[in-house]
Formats: sequence, C-alpha cells, structure tokens
Amino acid sequence: LPEEQAAQLLTQMDPQSAMALMEYVKGQAGLDVSDLRKRQQGVARIEAGEHGQHTIGVQTVGSTREAQMIVRFDPDQRFTASFNELGLLDVTKKQLTEALTEPHGIVIVAAPQRQGLTTSLYSFVQRHDAYTASILTLEDDIAHEIEGAEQKLIESGSNGKWMNEQLTRRIRQDPTVLMVSRVSDAS
Repeated sequence: LPEEQAAQLLTQMDPQSAMALMEYVKGQAGLDVSDLRKRQQGVARIEAGEHGQHTIGVQTVGSTREAQMIVRFDPDQRFTASFNELGLLDVTKKQLTEALTEPHGIVIVAAPQRQGLTTSLYSFVQRHDAYTASILTLEDDIAHEIEGAEQKLIESGSNGKWMNEQLTRRIRQDPTVLMVSRVSDAS
C-alpha cells in the first residue's frame, strides 16, 4: 500500500485491533509482547510472494497512556540510496555536486527528524571512493558500514569537550571527507 493509504487504514483501526496487530508484529520480531513500556528493537523477515523476501525493522516504546511502533521495511537499504536516488531537483543536484567535489570546504546538511538526514549524509559521503580518499566519520549511531571508511561512534553522554577533541584528532589526519552526524550547541 502507498504510505498515505496505509496511514489512513491504521487511523481507522479500532484500539483492540491495533494492539493485536502490534503484538503480532512484536512477536514476529522477537520482542517481549508483554512489555508495553520499555523501548525495544527487533527484526523480522517476511516472504511477500511476487515481491520477494524482505526484512522489517521494528521499534516500540510506550508510556502509561500510549504505545508506539515504528516499522521500517528493508531498513539496511535505507542508507544505501545513491545520490541520484535522493529525488533532488536538477538545480539542487548540480549545486550539491559542485559543493561535494570542491577540494576544500564544508557542506552543512540539516533536516527535521525522520526526513532523510542520515540517508542524505551517507549518500554524499559514498560519492567518494573510500579506497582513494580518506573518509572519517563521527556518528551518533553507525547506521550503515561504509567499506573502507574509518567510522567512530560518538559516546553516549559526550560533551562539547569530547567532541572538540575527537574533531581535532580527525582533522589532524587530513581526511578528504569528514562526516559528523551531529553538531551540538554549547549547552
């Protein structure tokens, strides 16, 4: 189903059916069906007939008032979109191509949550050949392994001082590409 039709169908579902569907999906993903509050993540594999086999990434979280579930189809492929698959306008694609091939400079990418920021970042980085260019990353969550790149996880709870130290170390390595998934404010 197209996303809009699926969303409309789910909003029309009665609460008991919605909870039964969530329990089923959680069970298929190997999650604890009885725990409605704890944040959980899992994976299920499905056979979709003529549409082939697919992986479903499932995330759940709840509170005393509600339960939420995010289902992602083929989550490993989310971050492998090529630059040409991002759906950019030709003028935007041209401008970005120029910026991304400039030997010196900074490209800042911003987007609201769940609007393609991570996919865009990986797409931009993967325009460079990791075997002929030095690619370093600092990431909150390494969502996709970039073959040939040095990827570093940002430690949970790290402060500005830690980030500055890590950035300084990486800049001293004179990388061709340095991707930072998050830049925090001073607080």
